[in-house]
Amino acid sequence: MVNLSRTIAQASVFLDPMSVNAMILQPIESKVKVLAYMSQLSEEKPMCCIPGTDYKKIYDLVNCTKVRVQVKDFGHCDILDDLLWEACHIAHACRTTDNSKLSIYRNFTTGVIDGFLQWTLHGNVDMQKYVTNQAYMPLPLVDLAFDLTC
Repeated sequence: MVNLSRTIAQASVFLDPMSVNAMILQPIESKVKVLAYMSQLSEEKPMCCIPGTDYKKIYDLVNCTKVRVQVKDFGHCDILDDLLWEACHIAHACRTTDNSKLSIYRNFTTGVIDGFLQWTLHGNVDMQKYVTNQAYMPLPLVDLAFDLTC
């Protein structure tokens, strides 16, 4: 999307992104602010996202402002509502967790996205810490990186 139109939005959120086109893309000069968000189990078998085509690649392709987050111990389908999660879980389409912490994960993901959009679109700079500082995040992360210089 950002590659096709560099002015289509002020901010963009990529949830567990994967694009084989990302392997051949060159860095994108754009002022679209990007949150590249990934669940750790998405890259574990059965994987739904292929390393090298996922959130790290999206992060590397954009110049600024950008945030990269990978949350620990959750999978690609864990963000889905209960019915779709169950279908994914039973079919083993992607690696999932058990359903004991899904509401915590969904609330966390919603909070990170809301914080990012409040900060980048509405100028609420107090929200930045909830997206760029793990001390303010209730779930453990595998990866957190950001570049705020433009």
